[in-house]
Amino acid sequence: MNTISTDVGARQARAPHVGGLATRLRKPVIALLMAGGGPRPEFGSRAPGFRALLPVGGRPIVSWILDALEASAVERVFVFHDAACDMRALVAAGAKTVFVPRPADRGGFVDGVRHALESTVGACGLAAVRRSRLLALPCDLPFVTAGLLDRLLERSDALDFDFAYTAVSRDLLARRFPGRPFRAYPAADLGGFYALQTPSLIDGACFGLADAGSRLTFGDWSREEAERLLDSIGALRRGRGAFLQVPRALNELVLRRLAGSGRRRAAAALLLRTLTGRLRTTDLDRLAWAALRVRTLCIDSEAPELSADVDRPADLASYGVVDGRTS
Repeated sequence: MNTISTDVGARQARAPHVGGLATRLRKPVIALLMAGGGPRPEFGSRAPGFRALLPVGGRPIVSWILDALEASAVERVFVFHDAACDMRALVAAGAKTVFVPRPADRGGFVDGVRHALESTVGACGLAAVRRSRLLALPCDLPFVTAGLLDRLLERSDALDFDFAYTAVSRDLLARRFPGRPFRAYPAADLGGFYALQTPSLIDGACFGLADAGSRLTFGDWSREEAERLLDSIGALRRGRGAFLQVPRALNELVLRRLAGSGRRRAAAALLLRTLTGRLRTTDLDRLAWAALRVRTLCIDSEAPELSADVDRPADLASYGVVDGRTS
């Protein structure tokens, strides 16, 4: 039987690593690895109490992405995990990696992102973060390799943005993971249907401090605007599996900031282009700039492995992975 230990190990050996990539990047990269929360009930009573420790191929699932990050051009890795999980003692990590317990009152995704950003600024200093880019990604991506991450970083380094989100074509997903369903959306400018991916990049230059340096904010936004942005990021992430969530998140994030007539026109145009399959990522980028003065960008990762997260036992089977200890 194939297991991820042999399958991924072989791919990592074959994947070409871009030597010296870190020295060629315009901006250094800091990774924020979100590793909190427990597994779904479907994993059963024998599963560990923390999602990051789910055994895949004889190792905690978080170990696969940590190996990739350690061998990549990322300079520092911050792993944000539940305070009750002694991850430092349970998971092997390289010199780049720092484990950061997450307070119990930061248990949700949005509060987890807030804590991750604030902790990174606290550890590195605002000046260092503003000179860097932040790569935010989940811990349950066991197929990702250093080569894939480096190609994404090299591609994004040449682009200008405040927030970049990643996507991959449905055709490429179907070839890499045949028979595995992925929800995809029409992206006319990219030439087909694309699936949104969880990994994203944030340019540190958009961060600032307010309230006498006690609070992290985005540019000159008010506290309420920054809070709404993070809430909307959480809604958009959840919306990867529910099409109607995406327009709702966009409405909260962007459309409410526009004037009345402009909002109606923008909403009508988005709906029409979505229904006719002519929605373009550049439509959303222009809308975000008009409403928020934020430069967003969609990056075609060309890496279906960045979509292969593990939420339930059936995911392992659909990826061709066998590990009896997760049953």
